Amino acid sequence: TLIKLESTLPEYPIQTAESLELFKNVKQLESILLGEKEPYVIRQFEGQPIFYFRFADEATQGLAFDRLGIFVEVYPGEVVTDKRLEEINSQVGSLSAAGHDYTLSKIADFFSEAATQGVKLNIVEERLREELLQGGLLVYEGGRYVHTTEAAIISTDNTPRRPDIAHELDHAVYFIDSSYREAVYELWNGLSDEERIFATDVIPNLSDYNKDDEGLLAREFIALFRDPEELINTYLKPYGSMVLASEEGKPLYILKQYYDDEGRLKTEVIERINNLAQ
Repeated sequence: TLIKLESTLPEYPIQTAESLELFKNVKQLESILLGEKEPYVIRQFEGQPIFYFRFADEATQGLAFDRLGIFVEVYPGEVVTDKRLEEINSQVGSLSAAGHDYTLSKIADFFSEAATQGVKLNIVEERLREELLQGGLLVYEGGRYVHTTEAAIISTDNTPRRPDIAHELDHAVYFIDSSYREAVYELWNGLSDEERIFATDVIPNLSDYNKDDEGLLAREFIALFRDPEELINTYLKPYGSMVLASEEGKPLYILKQYYDDEGRLKTEVIERINNLAQ
């Protein structure tokens, strides 16, 4: 994928150089169809500083955001080299995610630190930076990249499930709406010790998150538990066989206690999720 993009991406037009197409709901994002020669497209939520990237495939999305994801959510402040990125991928199985979500300020910090730490970025990361610069969302001043407004950048690959898009949009609203963010924190902080232990078992082990980041846990909690049917049927039930096959020390291993010996989510766990989501 990277070799192909190195030859084709320079010819692909910068999307933010023109007015972006707007969207109003999840259904409109679901209906996006990328052309054969389109590595990505960008849409903006009407009236909101929320920008959605639809990538042609999981590999292209990973090239854009895997390193950034480590910088923000796994090892905060560390811009890993390509070699280290490969090592982390092998340790956790894969960093690939159905979607990504970041604040513009964190992205600005990432590009600044990459330059400071002397880490060479790939062509898709460089294109992301160029899109944000040409769109006026980032500027380079005083030796650093600076965000011009607070905004949310979210993404999926080209075959997203409706719950994946809804999940990322929920994160985007959390990032830009302080009232919603405060309500989420109030809900998260109001959980009992038992509820919090259960939630923190589920959340970090569905991805390689930093368990010490309370803000990250709070926003993942609301994005996952806001719709128990989605959490159960889209995210937990399909993991059964992978959970059973997981080894101690791997992210999914801690979830074994919530599945039976056939890899089925236990009935009492389903009840627990429904009760917690009420």
